[in-house]
Amino acid sequence: MKKYTFIIIITCFAKYSSAQKNVLSTLPKQANTTKAFIPKDYDTLSIVQGDLNKDGLPDIAMVLAHQKEIAYEMEGEPPRLLVILFKNKNGYQLADASEQAIMCLHCGGVFGDPFQGISIQNNILTIQHYGGSAWRWSYNYDFRFQKNNFYLIWQSSSSYWNVKYCDKLDEFAATEYIEENFLTGSYFHKKISQNCKLLKNENKKIPVKPLQKLSIFNINKNIQ
Repeated sequence: MKKYTFIIIITCFAKYSSAQKNVLSTLPKQANTTKAFIPKDYDTLSIVQGDLNKDGLPDIAMVLAHQKEIAYEMEGEPPRLLVILFKNKNGYQLADASEQAIMCLHCGGVFGDPFQGISIQNNILTIQHYGGSAWRWSYNYDFRFQKNNFYLIWQSSSSYWNVKYCDKLDEFAATEYIEENFLTGSYFHKKISQNCKLLKNENKKIPVKPLQKLSIFNINKNIQ
C-alpha cells in the first residue's frame, strides 16, 4: 500500500513541476490586504488565523488552488500554494510560501481530494492530508517559526486496511502508525498485520538532526 500511495503522489507532483512556472515569485513582499497575495487564476481553498511569530498579532496562513485544477486530472496539474503572512501595522508581510507542501486535488486516490485542512494553535501551523480507498492513509505535519524561518518540528503518518477490523487490538487490520518529534527525538511506531497480529509497538529516541525548513520541504519526499 505504501508503495502504491507513493507512486500516486510522486506522479501528481512530477507531471506539473516541469510545466508550471513558479507563481510564488509573483507574490508581493508587503501588501495592505490578504487578497493581494492571491495570484491570478487562484482561489482560496483554506484560510486560518493565529499568532505564528509570538508578537500577539493575528497572522494568516492560506492554501490556494488553481481555478481550473479539476480539469487537469493529474496531467500538468498546477500546484496548490501555501502562503504564510505576518500581520503588521502596514497590513501583511509575506513570511513564507511553498508550492510543495500541499497535495494536489487528484493525489488522494478513490477517496478524493486528500487535503483535510490547516490550523494554527500554540504558534504552530499544522497541515493535514487523508486519502485512499480500501487502504486509507493520512499525513500530518507541524511547522514552527524560529530563527527567522519556518521549520518542520513534528510529523505523523498512518495507514490501514478499511475492510477489516481487529477487535482484540481495537484497530483496523494492517495498521501502521509512525510519529516523530524532531525537537526531542521522540519516535513511536505501531504496526499490525493483515491477519491482526501486533508486529510492532515501540517508543524510542532517535538522533536529533538539523530541522528542515518549509522552503525546502516537499511532502512527496516526506512520505514514509
